[in-house]
Amino acid sequence: MKFKTNLFLLLAFLLLQNCNSSTEIKNTTPNIIILFADDLGYGDLGVYGHPTIRTPNLDAMAAKGMKFTNFYSGSPACTASRYALLTGRYPIRSGFPWVLYPNSSRGIHADEYTLAEGMKDAGYATACFGKWHLGTIKKEYLPLQNGFDEYFGLPYSNDMIPPLWNDIPLIEGNDTISFNPDQKTLTKQYTERTIDFITRHSRDPFFVYVPFAMPHLPLHPGAAFAGKSLRGTYGDVVEELDWSVGEILNALKINNLSKNTLVIFVSDNGPWIIKNEEGGSSGLLRDGKGSTWEGGMRVPMIAHWEGKFAPAILNTQPTSTLDLYTSLLKLVGQEIPKETIYDGKDISNLFLGKVSEKSAQEPFFFYGSKKLHAIRKGKWKLHVHTSSQTKREYFAGKTPLLFNLNEDPSEQYDLVEQFPEIVNELLQEIEIHKNEIKVQPDFFQKERLAQRKEHLAFEKKVILKNPPHPNYNNINTLTDGFIEGADRFRTLMGFEGNNLEAMIDLEKEETINEIKIGFLQNQPSWIFFPKKVDFLISQNGKDFEKIATQAIDSNLVDEMSSVFYFSTKEKTERKARYIKVIAYSQGKCPEGHDGAGKDCWIFADEIIVN
Repeated sequence: MKFKTNLFLLLAFLLLQNCNSSTEIKNTTPNIIILFADDLGYGDLGVYGHPTIRTPNLDAMAAKGMKFTNFYSGSPACTASRYALLTGRYPIRSGFPWVLYPNSSRGIHADEYTLAEGMKDAGYATACFGKWHLGTIKKEYLPLQNGFDEYFGLPYSNDMIPPLWNDIPLIEGNDTISFNPDQKTLTKQYTERTIDFITRHSRDPFFVYVPFAMPHLPLHPGAAFAGKSLRGTYGDVVEELDWSVGEILNALKINNLSKNTLVIFVSDNGPWIIKNEEGGSSGLLRDGKGSTWEGGMRVPMIAHWEGKFAPAILNTQPTSTLDLYTSLLKLVGQEIPKETIYDGKDISNLFLGKVSEKSAQEPFFFYGSKKLHAIRKGKWKLHVHTSSQTKREYFAGKTPLLFNLNEDPSEQYDLVEQFPEIVNELLQEIEIHKNEIKVQPDFFQKERLAQRKEHLAFEKKVILKNPPHPNYNNINTLTDGFIEGADRFRTLMGFEGNNLEAMIDLEKEETINEIKIGFLQNQPSWIFFPKKVDFLISQNGKDFEKIATQAIDSNLVDEMSSVFYFSTKEKTERKARYIKVIAYSQGKCPEGHDGAGKDCWIFADEIIVN
């Protein structure tokens, strides 16, 4: 009996130790909250110098935590900045434009490993309350399919509403629960949802992402804040965001979670300065949203983790939202997939209170809508392209431009001529980066490359007799191995009023069984199938023999939008090195068409030789 009693006590002791150990492990992995403002400028908070917008909670958060003064969003635009935050990758890797719309064909790819998926794999409960903006309302693009357990909010920007767009849905989970919600209630609802989630998961590790709708236009302050700010309606919505931050921090305090929760407040990009008083302020920085000047991408960033680092820390190291992805996953002990390239550096030491440790001076790249605009490395920033929604041509449009941002954060004094060696070093960094991007296709490109079909004319040289239209002149499309659909007509080769005559050198004599070529028809856009297509072969590239002709099938003339492949039909084995295809345009749009009597188009796709 004594042995059994001692054994029971030992087992109870071990069980207690195990429970204590589990508690300690839990306490070493913090809860994570990211509060993501929309179009909030560098100069829009009291703690960042605004003279009339009152932000006592954010000011106190900075006084007790860490304020960053050289922090960048991943992009100066909505969708791209969210992609960068949630994937740790430059938006150029996304495979879609920097702003997605309700009718966009793409969204975040299923193979992206999001910050939420990493948190979930680490055992965290995850939630997103707010503006998603990483695709349409197709299920595959919504938060629940990309790592979040819960979602409530708008799928895209709050200005994508009637009459320009269809009714905007308010979504819970994967379901639309209403349309065109009262936007005055959004900040309050997102706040309440966040507090409820924190309370329900107070005993579990959790990750909450709150991408606010405000202060993106249209501005809709809640009833308790409307007309209260000296800064007008813009100030009202920012002061309501500050209230939200205070409520969330208080919820952590009530649930005894303040010492085990890292809270980050940051903006998605700079202010929409072309909206005048309805837009925000970049403070001392040049320009705003949509530009890669400092005002477009340097944003307010405040981190708070009670007891983890000394109060009122001013962090001046260049850092970005890309770094948050890498660092937060490290803090929770989750490895990042090694087969994918991630662009953020590890700054987790800063959040652990090791502020004396300097991160490496790695280059940070600034992208416009389609191409690289600038690079920062250490104190130096080099612009190779510039743009502004204001249409201003700063420095008379001159590039390159070099600035020492430590001394000149407003980018006023170009130092290109004084420091040519710095310019050359940064240009070399840009070329290295561009080359690396080229050899690493995005996930959509990888899918597309997998569909590529090789044939005898694959990637062979094409010689055209008549030039294509300059807007549709990608000659590679004729032999790139991709079979396109009508939805990708902009990638095809277009001829306005001209025939297509293309010769291909197969580089050696081949046995040819079949030749075919695809053409698009979209009559409302003045695009018609050719009248007929001739197929010819040659041994020497001069003397050609016609082996087949296919005329247009009258049954296809009424097709509105489709791709049809003209071919040699009967397969015959013929030896040849050179192939020629001649497609005869309809010439003019027919009677009864909107463009009757005017030049019509032919659009050609792949020339396939088997």
